[in-house]
Amino acid sequence: MSRSTALRRLTAAGTLALIAATGAALPANAALDAGASTARAMQARTIAPTEVPDVAPGTIAGQPLQWDGGQYTNTPTVAGMQTCDPADEGAQMPTAGRQWMYYDGTNGLTNKYANLTVTGWSDSRSAFRDILRDTGLCTLDAGVHRVRWAGTSPATHLLLTDGSNYAAVIRDGSYVVAVYVYAGDPADPAGARAAAITAANKVAASL
Repeated sequence: MSRSTALRRLTAAGTLALIAATGAALPANAALDAGASTARAMQARTIAPTEVPDVAPGTIAGQPLQWDGGQYTNTPTVAGMQTCDPADEGAQMPTAGRQWMYYDGTNGLTNKYANLTVTGWSDSRSAFRDILRDTGLCTLDAGVHRVRWAGTSPATHLLLTDGSNYAAVIRDGSYVVAVYVYAGDPADPAGARAAAITAANKVAASL
């Protein structure tokens, strides 16, 4: 059975189940149109993206957007908290990637700065697991560890810290969003955590 046929059958079955549960009556073509529309949406989410859309907010952690790296696949999933090994030729690679940087322009380390990375994958679940297991082309820097992110699913949300700085990571469909925030000097870990979470949620909602 082809993927498109399977999707049509699944969505048609879902529509019939809804009608049976609610007793609602739909015009014959309405159910078919709804099923076809849902199937197209599901197919679109399973196709590996080759570009990352411009979803960068104007500011993160109170700092303005200063740099857009454009479309570039050779990027870490969590820029700012990972180191990559290009010699690992068998590792999974993103099919799309883009980075944005946020800072005040003076390069002063007293202020927070942020890095937004969005990567596209043929298998985003596997890419997310690579972060969790600290495997793959890029691995976590020394001292970086996972901390609790209340109210989220560990299958799609991940919060990392080195004790001061934070990165919030969200898997959304074929994309993985990561927002790293440097806590400043003197460090403001609570502020960095809140800024990373807020920005990651906003970007994921825009994809």
